Amino acid sequence: MNKQISWNLKYHLFTLLTVIFFFLATMISGCGGGGGGNGGDGTGSIEEGTGAVYISLTDAPSDFASYTVDIVSISLKKYLGAEVETLPLKQRVDFSQYTDMTEFVTACTIPVGVYTKATMTLDYSNADIKIKDGSGNIKQIDSHNITLLDDNGNAVQGKQISVTVDIENLSSLVILPGVPRHLALDFNLDATNEVDLDNLTLTVSPLLIADLNPQNNTHRVCGLLSDVQRSNNRFYVEIKPFIPMVQNSDGLFGKIRVSTGDGTLYFINGKSYQGSDGLNELARSEYMNDSVLVLGELSVNPYDLLAQEVYVGSSVPWKGSDNVVNGNVTARSGNIITIRGVSIVNTDGRLQFYKTAKVELDESSTRVSRQFSQSAFSIDDISVGQRVMVFFSSSNANNSADGEITIAPANAVRMMMTHLRGIVTKKSTGIMEVEIKTIDCMKHEDFNFSNAGTYYNKYKIAASNTLLQKVKAGNRVKVWGFVNQFGHADNPDFNATTLINISKALGLMHVNWKPAYEKAFSQTDNSLILNYDQLGKFHFLYRAGLVDNIVTDFSGQAAIKSANSGIFIVQQGIPFFWYTDFSKFLDKLEEYNGYDVRYITAIGTFDDDAASLSAGYLIVRYLGLI
Repeated sequence: MNKQISWNLKYHLFTLLTVIFFFLATMISGCGGGGGGNGGDGTGSIEEGTGAVYISLTDAPSDFASYTVDIVSISLKKYLGAEVETLPLKQRVDFSQYTDMTEFVTACTIPVGVYTKATMTLDYSNADIKIKDGSGNIKQIDSHNITLLDDNGNAVQGKQISVTVDIENLSSLVILPGVPRHLALDFNLDATNEVDLDNLTLTVSPLLIADLNPQNNTHRVCGLLSDVQRSNNRFYVEIKPFIPMVQNSDGLFGKIRVSTGDGTLYFINGKSYQGSDGLNELARSEYMNDSVLVLGELSVNPYDLLAQEVYVGSSVPWKGSDNVVNGNVTARSGNIITIRGVSIVNTDGRLQFYKTAKVELDESSTRVSRQFSQSAFSIDDISVGQRVMVFFSSSNANNSADGEITIAPANAVRMMMTHLRGIVTKKSTGIMEVEIKTIDCMKHEDFNFSNAGTYYNKYKIAASNTLLQKVKAGNRVKVWGFVNQFGHADNPDFNATTLINISKALGLMHVNWKPAYEKAFSQTDNSLILNYDQLGKFHFLYRAGLVDNIVTDFSGQAAIKSANSGIFIVQQGIPFFWYTDFSKFLDKLEEYNGYDVRYITAIGTFDDDAASLSAGYLIVRYLGLI
């Protein structure tokens, strides 16, 4: 049995709904109750006895170029046992698309009540899984070379699995009339998929982290324009998730309400607008049922998507006359930029993957813009590390046999929000210096900074003093913003708009031993000290999208102690014992001396210097029959 253990910050320091244990995958859902139904409209004006739930999907950075599988069925089970099927039709989902992006995949109307379990069937039979190797080459993993593991670490027969998730206690999914709920799901590919690049095999033990109050990531919804209400500064989108959008779904995925403001930018059939001018243009009847993509921030009360950018018609990246390259600039020489491990969305919606794209920037013809801005930009603003969308005509592209595509020239380049993760080495007024670990999905080794006038381990980030107050030297951070101009001399390398101190974020630690090991840890009066002998494939700490290896990224043996309050569980097979008193939990562990430990999972705050986690939730799972 797979379990999801959760607790509430309001009562126990945390507001986190966390799906843990092996074999956890996504609760992506469609809409409709047990016999169908209409999607919620985001207003709370729904049938008596029903409520609305929005479900969205995100992912942590990974080396996967594609991770596409089929979701066959999703059902939610209420506290008293009634079960509701929520997926309107089988869906094919590419989890690799959602790094640092949260996409709404459904707005469901379901019966009111407390939902404590979800069962999902995930099918890998026709999986399309591609991985980037250390040289940027795209490697295909055949579905026959994929091994799925059950909760005991044993291989599952066949390529289809049903996963049951328990949602317990105060953070259960409570559905009430007129009170929409949002469940955001973070599927961590990199931490829970083991790839053998030599033999091109994949071992899967998925991990999902779910949150009832998601923040920070840009939220996205794709679909069709449904209704525009100028007097209320809002419009509605009939959700058609994924790229290319799901066809022939006939509204089964529901609708979401989008609020707009003076700062909302609109891109409608190749023309740009802002504020009320854009909403007035959007209200024209010719745009009803046209393709729309919205990027914005989530408002919790009421549940609205606050639009920052709205793309309509031919301005939707995969609906226009140009093909689109997505990726990060890994090198620049003169007016030639290099993008490694790229995906290309063609005008017909097809996805293609290339090892490298070489793109020529033309001073006179290549149009340059930046996300969330209508300011003027030029090709000089495009530098190493910047995430970009490159628009080009098929006639300007040439493919080579070694997996490279050359584009000469690009029609347009749009600089997108870029995400850095790293460790602060020093800070001063308005500036911090960071040793980069990753830029979006790529490691620092993938970038050539030699012509950009910077260094990965002395990367200078400009930020407001308000943001910088959150961090100190040694902290791990996640930063949103844009790379500075190419060849920027003494200016900062990066301009930050948002900053998170990962070192203060909740962390999920998961460590397994294979074979199961009786000396997996030693005990002190108030903690467990982990033993790194016989470690299995998974020994990581996950915080705010950053995955650390507890063996190599921290000094000393990792320790787990109690937070001020929490739930502590000892389990062997089906029987389990849970405690709120950590000392009694330790006493119970003494009774299990000599038994083999399969894994330990803990959630809490982590002290990087001491390599110690203060757990509000902890389970020690011993080898035993299920």
